[in-house]
Amino acid sequence: MRKFLSLLIIFLMLLPLNIKAANTNATIAFSGTTETYCGELAIIEVHSITQSAVDNISGSINYDKSVLAVFKVEVSDNLGNWNFKVDSSTPGVIKFYGNSSNDTLLQDRTLFKVTFIVHSQLATSTAISTNSISSNIKTTEEVTEQIVTNQDEIDKAKEDGKPEEEWPEPIIEEVKKTVDKEETINYEYASHNISISKRVSSDCFLKEITIDNATISPVFNKLTNAYKVTIDKKAELKINYIAEDPKATVVIQDEINNQIVITVTAENGSNNTYVLTIIRQTNYDSNADKNDSENNNTDIDNPIIQPDNPQEPVQNKIDTPTLIVLIGLSTVALIGISIGSILIYKGSRQ
Repeated sequence: MRKFLSLLIIFLMLLPLNIKAANTNATIAFSGTTETYCGELAIIEVHSITQSAVDNISGSINYDKSVLAVFKVEVSDNLGNWNFKVDSSTPGVIKFYGNSSNDTLLQDRTLFKVTFIVHSQLATSTAISTNSISSNIKTTEEVTEQIVTNQDEIDKAKEDGKPEEEWPEPIIEEVKKTVDKEETINYEYASHNISISKRVSSDCFLKEITIDNATISPVFNKLTNAYKVTIDKKAELKINYIAEDPKATVVIQDEINNQIVITVTAENGSNNTYVLTIIRQTNYDSNADKNDSENNNTDIDNPIIQPDNPQEPVQNKIDTPTLIVLIGLSTVALIGISIGSILIYKGSRQ
């Protein structure tokens, strides 16, 4: 029995003792957009972070297809020596795989960039997460084996039929050697959250205010908040308006003390008011008032003077007596110039 136990111990000792391989910690990391708006873009980069050099990788990432849609995928420039492919044809999943014969992923390497379109119209939060990402690595390990150097003598004693008590005691020796090993690295789970908000307008202005059968002054400008409205006493006051933003809310309050307040509230809660002061006149004609206003727009600084008869062109006319006087003066001037020239010439000769 003692011999049997000894042999069992020897058998267990002959099993190889493995030394732990290189650090196999590996994760996928995300970077990029953490906040965006409905209808806009979200850009995410996918990184591989490993402590062991790997020359292949495969897996996928998941996203909520009811919130996001893939617009564009770009493989990183630093994978120029890799055969790297990304498949985004299935909504909700992005598959990728790659390998290289002369380049390895080590530490932090960017794999690819995804540009998403946020097609959800509701404010929400969504996550992008990893799914079954792995790499296969080949390593060499040093193992220790224990061998029985006198195993032949023990086997011969068995064959000879000797009792176990007469078998030789085993002589054990440790032997170290290097072996090749293939190992699968499973990347740790990772996720990236994106907060999506609904962009709301702050536009609380009117584009136009018009009132039937009335005149409004000054001319409407969205930045002007106070106006006078002149209308006939018997006419119905009907206010028409157009908001700059169709999503804005417009409330017209009842007339109090001849004033009407119009409040415009933007989608984000901002508000603006316009105050109309109503002036009612007897037998007021808004069309006549508009015509007078147009006539008053004549340029008084540079008036255009029309001739009495607009059919005849204006001409510069000189009467006959004036013409005779002008001719006489010209003749006298010419004679005087001639006499003066003769006298100057005679003086110079003397």
